[in-house]
Amino acid sequence: MVRFLIRCLLVLFLIVGIDFQPVSARVFATDCSLRDFRAILINCNFAAANLSTKVLEQAVFEGTVLTGADFQGSNLQGSRFNKANLRGANFTRANLKKVGFANSDLAGANFQSANMFGTLISSSNLKSANFRGITSVSLWESDASDSDFSRSTLSIYTRNSMRPVNLTGANFSRSTLTHAGFNGAILVRANFSKATVRGDFRNADLSASNLAGATFTNVNFTGAIFTDAILTGTRFVNCKFKGVVGLDP
Repeated sequence: MVRFLIRCLLVLFLIVGIDFQPVSARVFATDCSLRDFRAILINCNFAAANLSTKVLEQAVFEGTVLTGADFQGSNLQGSRFNKANLRGANFTRANLKKVGFANSDLAGANFQSANMFGTLISSSNLKSANFRGITSVSLWESDASDSDFSRSTLSIYTRNSMRPVNLTGANFSRSTLTHAGFNGAILVRANFSKATVRGDFRNADLSASNLAGATFTNVNFTGAIFTDAILTGTRFVNCKFKGVVGLDP
């Protein structure tokens, strides 16, 4: 009976203010495919729901609680998460192509090896999130401090605004950044050791960052801050340093 009711709700597209935790969430997770429907879930509770390997394309999660939810291997292409609580959610190997996360809590979320081509995360909390193995992501006005991008080959884009992206303590060690759009980014204590980097670091704050053994090629560091940065074995190839602070010529 519960299974039938949930199917009916999905056909109507809109689910508002329903607590699916704990029993109904399991039914939804094991018997749901939204390949032919677009779900709009508003202020619902799917905490710890198992949504792995599900098809949830073009879904809208508005104000929804998804703490600890498992989206491993799911197809969420084109979906939108707004004001969602996704702390500790698992997106490992999920298809997040062109997904939008806005004003959401993604602290400790796991995005390892997810497809994040065209994914935009804005005004969100990404503290200690795991991005290892992704190839592309855009971060606007978000806090991604202590996040892990290590051992990845990726392009990362940020937006220089009144509220720059916070990547304090982020780990990019041994990564290949084919394009690092870090204009104005806060990269204090970030770890770029043995990374290979191309991109834009204009006005970025690299204070106390670890750049040991890294190679920066064709990078624009105009106005960047290097105070107390670790530069042992760092190579700069065809880079621009106009107006930098804390870097000896």
